[in-house]
Amino acid sequence: MASVPKLLDAIGQSYDVYSHGTFEKVRASGVATYCNLFVSGICGFYKYDKFLGLLANDIIEVIENDKEWDDSKNPVLTKGMGKAQHFANQGCVVLAYSKGEEHGHVCIIRPGLMVYSNKWKMWVPKCVSIGKNNFTGKGINWAFSDRPHIAFLVRII
Repeated sequence: MASVPKLLDAIGQSYDVYSHGTFEKVRASGVATYCNLFVSGICGFYKYDKFLGLLANDIIEVIENDKEWDDSKNPVLTKGMGKAQHFANQGCVVLAYSKGEEHGHVCIIRPGLMVYSNKWKMWVPKCVSIGKNNFTGKGINWAFSDRPHIAFLVRII
């Protein structure tokens, strides 16, 4: 059963580890870019370990090919944004992602209220993002230049 306290605990613990330079040596080596470690850490709380050791684009490949993730093939529309926030508010793991040429980006939708994006002219879910800028509680428009894809972890332990 999904649990908001468990999701918030997973987000908080992973954010504390990956947002404060604890893994600066790993980051400098080019092996990891934080967002992948952050998302992998959160999913580890749910006994989902298929992201271990993967970079963002590799995580995206898993999401797009693993049946445990839902809605991963469709670009997000307004309806999808609301659905993403709804599932996060139920305690489900919801990821937003976008592939990049060199490397992509993955972040997690956090429980909360949607916010209006002047950039995209629509309501968007709030996220926690680790990467170029670390933040919690801003709309996903702060984490992506274009509207990302969204996927929901179907299996909840």
